[in-house]
Amino acid sequence: MTTAERPATSRRPATGASIRVRNAKKSYGPTVVLENLDLNIEPGEFVTLLGPSGSGKSTLLNAIAGLENLTGGTIEVDGRDLTRVPAHKRGFGMVFQSYALFPHLTVAENVGYPLRVRHMGARDRRLQVQKYLELVALGHVADRLPSQLSGGQQQRVSLARAMVFEPSVLLMDEPLGALDRNLRQSLQFEIRKLQLEAGSTVIYVTHDHDEALSMSDKVALLNDGRIVQLASPRDLYRNPRNSYVAAAFGETSLLQCTLDPGHAGLTAHLTGSGQILRVPEHTNHTCTGGEGFLAVRPEMATIVGPGDPRAHLHGMLESVAFMGDIWRCEVRVGTETLIATAPSGAALAYQPGQDIGLTLDLDSLRLVAI
Repeated sequence: MTTAERPATSRRPATGASIRVRNAKKSYGPTVVLENLDLNIEPGEFVTLLGPSGSGKSTLLNAIAGLENLTGGTIEVDGRDLTRVPAHKRGFGMVFQSYALFPHLTVAENVGYPLRVRHMGARDRRLQVQKYLELVALGHVADRLPSQLSGGQQQRVSLARAMVFEPSVLLMDEPLGALDRNLRQSLQFEIRKLQLEAGSTVIYVTHDHDEALSMSDKVALLNDGRIVQLASPRDLYRNPRNSYVAAAFGETSLLQCTLDPGHAGLTAHLTGSGQILRVPEHTNHTCTGGEGFLAVRPEMATIVGPGDPRAHLHGMLESVAFMGDIWRCEVRVGTETLIATAPSGAALAYQPGQDIGLTLDLDSLRLVAI
């Protein structure tokens, strides 16, 4: 699979704040949730915290929001230490999976609530509410109650309410998790467009890898309370630091191997099949001690005939699935399985159980640490 392209949207000069998390620790009794975690976010960046349940991403977001107190470490926003400042004094916008709208207030009244508690005048408040309702394409429902809206509309109201006072930092915790796939994809682009136009700093929590890749300037991948890698979506996908990062995105096949350096490149000895693969010397690799994994994305491997001279590896075709634009093929290479593709424009020439060859995009392969 490949990452989605973000919409071409003009970016305003960043008005958001910088955020520095230093040596953050959070424990609940003997259970450690965050451990010696550092995170730097520049003004106007959209940074996604990604990881499985229990990785610490929501705890980190809540600590930045002021909803959780750290056991140790500091949080600075634009150089100001906010570690012990309560949430209501931080001035951040927040959007959650639950819409948390006031059921007895109209859409316009919900969106205008943050401005009312900040004592903005009625005329200015009305104009600001109108502006943000138009930005989320909900100007026509300003007088409706939340119960009269769809789930997607309610989430857009929640987003407008969080952004209407133009906070320097916007925090979002799984805001699209309760929506269906098509609506999630539509709102992903809306959120990103609004953020680019506003210039706010956004920290976004999700467990959806595609969502993280399509929306973010940077993604922080967490595991066991630590950031495993912080990088742009492209770098995370193309240059994973280790096997955990490689496996986090797409259907990555990890073939265990040992490496021998040579004059013309690297020789990867595949542990599961005994096959040998020569890879270019410039291939990105983080292996230490000569042991690691060959990370192969499905789009990097194409099946060919068993006698095809272009084949880099050989295996047995285990299964085939039609995916619209491609055939998805599972290939047994020794004791391991590799996911490959074939063009779907014509009938597949190979059947499960048949020996086949595999051509690899050698320049895109990555050798990663265990």
